[in-house]
Amino acid sequence: MRERLPEILPIDDITDIRAVDLRARGIATLVMDIENVLTPYHVYEVRQDAANHIDSLKSAVNGLTVVLATNNNDEPQPGHEMGLATFVAQELKVAVVHPSLGYKKKPHADMLNAARVFSRMPSEPVAFVDDQAKNYLAAVRAKYDLFFWPNPYGHEVHRGVRLVHNWVERPLVRPAVVTAKAAKDIYRS
Repeated sequence: MRERLPEILPIDDITDIRAVDLRARGIATLVMDIENVLTPYHVYEVRQDAANHIDSLKSAVNGLTVVLATNNNDEPQPGHEMGLATFVAQELKVAVVHPSLGYKKKPHADMLNAARVFSRMPSEPVAFVDDQAKNYLAAVRAKYDLFFWPNPYGHEVHRGVRLVHNWVERPLVRPAVVTAKAAKDIYRS
């Protein structure tokens, strides 16, 4: 039986992930969602600030492995030779897992367990970065140690129904998580 749930760290953007936080928790693997985290939804463009930040984390945290995990099938979009997941993984020079490879979608733990295999130290602590609170369940089920919860990136580019779910969940859940964390810290002191 798991002794504790993954800690939740709400952040504004993935560039707010600090190497000192990863080192302090012994994180050896950082598993990241792609869309609304590294790219706007269905946009074949890796944010340069995100790519630079990931490189700096890998340099600052000795042995850190970064793996991408997305629920989207890796089928090429019109006008592109490869799927978005493969494109982003090649740009960042990291591994990727997705349903097209036979893994069950998040919040099932299957994909996150597969991501752990790419780690140089698979038994060491793992952090997960995803913009959807429901995918915290995947981190729980995969026995991850830390869940970074960034605001969705690229929402101004995308005005579809798909993001309504994030914007509905965020105002209701995020303050509750932050309040519960503050209460826990007060209780400990």
